[in-house]
Amino acid sequence: DVVIQNGDYILDNISNFPDNKHTLIVNGGNLTLKVDIPAATDGKPRAVIVLGGDMKLWPAVQTINASIFTDHGLIAESPSDKQLYIFGTLISWNTIGTSALIVNNVCPDFLPKPCSDVVQKQYDLNFLRTGPIWQLVQPLYIDYPVVIQYNPKLTSDPPPGFKKIAR
Repeated sequence: DVVIQNGDYILDNISNFPDNKHTLIVNGGNLTLKVDIPAATDGKPRAVIVLGGDMKLWPAVQTINASIFTDHGLIAESPSDKQLYIFGTLISWNTIGTSALIVNNVCPDFLPKPCSDVVQKQYDLNFLRTGPIWQLVQPLYIDYPVVIQYNPKLTSDPPPGFKKIAR
């Protein structure tokens, strides 16, 4: 039910996170996500857990049907005009809107202080997808580069790795 990868890992083919697996754990490195993560066909929630690094998104990634835990952040590998839709939840050091503050000292705890404006924006979800968003997943949310919709099955049937969090 769990796929475990040690060190930096690139998920560039969804067959490396097959449908019968519900949790992907990357231990001691970054996860670079190059493909969308589809929902499991059995209807159970999925999870991605990144320990010791960031989850880096490629511009083509548009839909993640999984809850995400990263002890760093969810960041963009490069700019994208695609809205990101997450059906699950996000637990990370990301902020929303704090890099727009005039007096801003908000940096993720794992980074040296003070951090630059560029680094602050890198971890601010409002700047995850830069430029005009032309390719929408959720047309009702046209002004938002990132849409996170909670999966209500997380509390009744959490994926491996989220069971203690959900209870």
